[in-house]
Amino acid sequence: MNQGITEQNKKYWNKKASIDDFYSAGAPGEGNRLYRRIMGKYRTRTEFNHIDNKIDLRGKLLLDLGCGSGRTTLSLAKRCKKVIGIDFSEGLIGIAKEIAEKKKIQNAEFYVTELQNLKIEEKFDIIHLGGVLMCIPDEDLSKIANQIKGVIKDDGILINRDTVSLLDTRIEPQQTSDIYMYSYYRTVQECKDIFSQNFHLFYSNETYPITIFVNLYNRLPKFLKNSLLILWMLDLGMNIQSGILDPFLQKRKHLYAKVSKKWNKRQYFFFYKPKLS
Repeated sequence: MNQGITEQNKKYWNKKASIDDFYSAGAPGEGNRLYRRIMGKYRTRTEFNHIDNKIDLRGKLLLDLGCGSGRTTLSLAKRCKKVIGIDFSEGLIGIAKEIAEKKKIQNAEFYVTELQNLKIEEKFDIIHLGGVLMCIPDEDLSKIANQIKGVIKDDGILINRDTVSLLDTRIEPQQTSDIYMYSYYRTVQECKDIFSQNFHLFYSNETYPITIFVNLYNRLPKFLKNSLLILWMLDLGMNIQSGILDPFLQKRKHLYAKVSKKWNKRQYFFFYKPKLS
């Protein structure tokens, strides 16, 4: 394991926890905090809708690996019997525990640990990886896949949400102050292959289609982007995006095919089921 990269990533996320909140810590960037909060809320709604539409969460035991501030963990808790979130950032876990207590969510537990050192005895119906493998070096992936195989039920479902390279090759790790400290943007096929030894893929799709209201917002002059009225309108637009446009656009990618050809990175969902020996 590359401890240097791991420690740099941990330092970065602990820093974000000190300056961000429950929602804004889950959105990349270091600009307007209210904008990041709007995007964090949008991501939470869209991710929940995507998972809830594909999987029956009722009565399930869920493990969220790389849970961050707990925004996905706690949104899924309202359907699941119990959720457990782990993350290597003490600061982000602190936020997750605080929000769970504030909202009186009693079926959620959070712990600080590194994914590479996962030590859990019980088995889960659903295991969720929320944008965490992009921070994990290649040499640790097979170990993590084997660990996950050991803690998922035979009829369980593994969900991996990761940012992937849409190019023919991966985008190698690089230090990026505006997104993540160090990230591995693997190709779609590489991401599919991570769990191929122990799991079979039954569904994959981009997490967020083209975000129309964000594109409009980005075209505004800088002085308008910090306007509370503009940000309120963006928030309203992103509610429409997650509730109406996303389900429509995810089934009709041809409507934005010309735009998508310009993308070199995109966030995807990959859903797996264990291979039975």
